[in-house]
Amino acid sequence: MTARPAPPARAAARKPIVPTTLYHYTCHDHGGPGIAERLKVIPARQPFLGRTLAWFTDMDTPDPWALGLTNAFLCCDRTQVRVAVRPHEWRDLCGIRPWWTYRRTVEPVLRELLEEVGLPMHWWVTDQPVPIADITPTPAVWAARKAARHA
Repeated sequence: MTARPAPPARAAARKPIVPTTLYHYTCHDHGGPGIAERLKVIPARQPFLGRTLAWFTDMDTPDPWALGLTNAFLCCDRTQVRVAVRPHEWRDLCGIRPWWTYRRTVEPVLRELLEEVGLPMHWWVTDQPVPIADITPTPAVWAARKAARHA
């Protein structure tokens, strides 16, 4: 009897490289005050997905189109407040993972709808509360305030 050949070595699973700082963008009316009070980003129900998630990005300046934060589905400007989080300061990264590792759990039709209006390579998600490092108005808000003062 001939011995079976050994199976090929499995390729090492791609492990995401988590950036030092990630950002969560929100409006100053709804999300901003609650985050500032709790000092955490709390995942919210995503009606489109039927799940509870918090969304983050590696983009330090908000691009509404890239992040899916246009007014097509939202009633407020979710780029007014920038919340910084530093995942490496926590032992388990608070479950933050890149969208590309999470997308497999989303129905293909929904996934396609989400991904056709943005740049998913910049999306990160978690279903756990995330402690914040900093919360500030975005540069666009500062510029608008400065222009209003000089008008």
